[in-house]
Amino acid sequence: MTIKQIYNKVTEILKDTYKNEAPLIAKFLIIDTLNLENITKFILKYNEPLPEIIIKRVNNRVKKLLKHYPLQYVTHKCYFNDLTLYIGMNVFIPRPETEELACISLKKIRNTYNDSKINIIDICTGSGCIAIYLKKNLKNSIVYAIDNNPFAIKIAMCNAKALNTNIIFYIDDILNPQKNYPDFEIIISNPPYVLNSEKKFTSKNIKYEDSKAIFVPDDNPLLFYKSICSFSINHLKKNGIIFLELNSNIAYNIKNLFELKNFSCQLLKDFKGNLRFLIAQKNF
Repeated sequence: MTIKQIYNKVTEILKDTYKNEAPLIAKFLIIDTLNLENITKFILKYNEPLPEIIIKRVNNRVKKLLKHYPLQYVTHKCYFNDLTLYIGMNVFIPRPETEELACISLKKIRNTYNDSKINIIDICTGSGCIAIYLKKNLKNSIVYAIDNNPFAIKIAMCNAKALNTNIIFYIDDILNPQKNYPDFEIIISNPPYVLNSEKKFTSKNIKYEDSKAIFVPDDNPLLFYKSICSFSINHLKKNGIIFLELNSNIAYNIKNLFELKNFSCQLLKDFKGNLRFLIAQKNF
């Protein structure tokens, strides 16, 4: 069986489950399984026969996809802007909106601080994607990253080491922080914000991710934002900036929470047109 034949076969198998995404998923799955550098290599080797052991591995991975395992958990790989990250089971998979948050924050930080030495903390870091991206692009910054999931911190540390970034990692819970922290110019976070009642609207493969990194109680949707706000009052310098990803359904509630504490706030839409980000500056 050639690469072309296995690609067509996998696409057909995945079609009922993944609809229009099936060809793209099949392509990435085969590229990763064959350890090809890019799509060009995939095309150039289109008619090459595959060893039986590779075909077997592809088929085993397809079985996982049919059970709604996220592709990132099957390949253990995730792309975040220009970074390639390792992703382990039960570690939150970065979404395109979080890539956008990282890009927005980088641009704002550069415009505000240039190349100054500043302290940054990424709260609920997960795979470490935001912290690593900012450190790679802001060489003079000192970046902290925290998460209450020890396994996530282990994965984030592996990613930081693989990408040659020096980040200070802590296992700590923003709902009840225990570590001693310096003051920061920048606080950034993509905290849990999907309501439990919204689970029925999420994709089937989300069940394999760390639910604590995604969902919050309906009766306390601002749970993490309240804690981040309190943390910012104590640890953000005057004129320091907060960047937050948020649930568009409660965007104005989050904005009001920070404005009542004397932060200047701006809501921004994501690439889909949904209110997704809050930029808040401390005025005291």
